Amino acid sequence: MIGRGRKPRLRHLLKALAAEERYKARNAIHDREFFGPKRNSSVYCLPHKKKTFGLQMQPTTADWMTQLAPLAHNWTFLPALLLGIGLSASSGLRAFLPLFALALAFHFGAFGLHATGHFAWLGSPIALSTLGIATVLEIAGDKIPVVDHALDTVGTLVRPAAGALAAGAVLNGSDPATGALLGLIVGAPLALGVHGAKAATRGASTVSTLGLGNPFVSLIEDIVVVATTTAAFFIPVLVPLLLVVAGWLGWKIYRSVRARINQTKNATAPQTT
Repeated sequence: MIGRGRKPRLRHLLKALAAEERYKARNAIHDREFFGPKRNSSVYCLPHKKKTFGLQMQPTTADWMTQLAPLAHNWTFLPALLLGIGLSASSGLRAFLPLFALALAFHFGAFGLHATGHFAWLGSPIALSTLGIATVLEIAGDKIPVVDHALDTVGTLVRPAAGALAAGAVLNGSDPATGALLGLIVGAPLALGVHGAKAATRGASTVSTLGLGNPFVSLIEDIVVVATTTAAFFIPVLVPLLLVVAGWLGWKIYRSVRARINQTKNATAPQTT
């Protein structure tokens, strides 16, 4: 017969055992939901205040890779987004050079990129050769006075379309709907904004230098496009920094050109007494 003093202790012991069993049952349900069915798993018991708590471990690397594959697939969205942003911004300066680089990557399967769906034609040899010729003509024509302004006029429609195409093609592999949507709401406006800044800077350069300084400005734009496109493929995290630097550089050039224009106007203005 158990004494009265031992009954509360026994009751507390039974409650503690029941609580521990419920804790183990909840952990087992959680492990099955997160890790899936247990296969060849080991149970390691860690002592803690005279109690043991089960810790489910997956012993093989293959099991972990199977569980983490969906997360790794989602992690590729951010580099793809940065790549699309870099190519779209570069398309605002040169419509065909970023698309030509993207077509090269699609054609040779570089950087794990593959043209799929409606963008599969970008990896074809015909698209590669056509974009290559268009890139050479655009870069050369932008160094010729009058021709550069004609290219800017046509580029008002072509460059946003190129930016949307580049962003949509890059993001199409992760999620076709998201790729098309981001191509329209991110790629096209970004390319159009960069094109507008380029046209303003080029116009100020034309007024201040009578078009003689435009080839040098065009050369700087070529360097910016090549640097941004290269970074977008190799180091996507540098794309935002390069865009900030390029924007600051363009603003400085625009301000210096506007200052020269104002000085010229003040020098040629008739002085009143």
